[in-house]
Amino acid sequence: MSIVQKCNAIIIIIISEQNISSDFLKNRVLDVWDKLSIGGIINHLNYITFNEDESAIKYIAECAMGLNSVTIGDSQVFSQINNAIQSSIKKQNNNPTLTILSNWLKTLLEEVKEKTAIFSGNTSLERIAILELNKLIEKDTQICILGLGMSGTLLVKILLEEYGYKVVIANRSKEKTSEVLTKYPKLEVIAFYDLQKIWSYEVIVFALENNKETAKYFDELKTKAIIGCSSKIVIDLSSPPICEKQHLHGVTVINIED
Repeated sequence: MSIVQKCNAIIIIIISEQNISSDFLKNRVLDVWDKLSIGGIINHLNYITFNEDESAIKYIAECAMGLNSVTIGDSQVFSQINNAIQSSIKKQNNNPTLTILSNWLKTLLEEVKEKTAIFSGNTSLERIAILELNKLIEKDTQICILGLGMSGTLLVKILLEEYGYKVVIANRSKEKTSEVLTKYPKLEVIAFYDLQKIWSYEVIVFALENNKETAKYFDELKTKAIIGCSSKIVIDLSSPPICEKQHLHGVTVINIED
């Protein structure tokens, strides 16, 4: 088994050598998932799909090549998928099926690069967002990034290493914060729930998963918009977007739908 966490989806790859019916496997996965999830998964059933055999392989390949990404041809997705598979291979005594899958995806990637132009240009959502942001701000602008998942961590890397912006980070998990600080020790860190401080920055980037907790967090942060009238830019990379433009008067909001 391998679990892949993309920016806009989670893919669970299950491999079985036994003759288990697909219906049994589906019901078992949903049952365990429902028990382990806070609040259950009943409200998310419409977003859960199953693929098997050749259809499953095709789906994994399409995802790895960025065909099912928010931004078609997202150049970051292949690494997200193949790194997760590689991690599973190491934990499962070099699982031969996952090894074959990983090697095949690498070969497919090279073929796609050779025969198509799908990966040309800035095709990742994060890079497109930064290009838009770069048109609107000065070099000395401080950027506050909320969330240090894959998108947030990539944004930190690009903004610091390629653009030289001043970056401030805020994250729920101290473990992930420490991991990023190991690579960038001079980064300023602020408390995730210091809403007044967060709203003081000219640019705020939402690199958070769209869920009930994030929606509540945004509602609380939104109340700070009433205080002060300085111009602000909010970049929302949540899928679907969490920031409601109509509730942020005077604030420039850039989201994945723009």
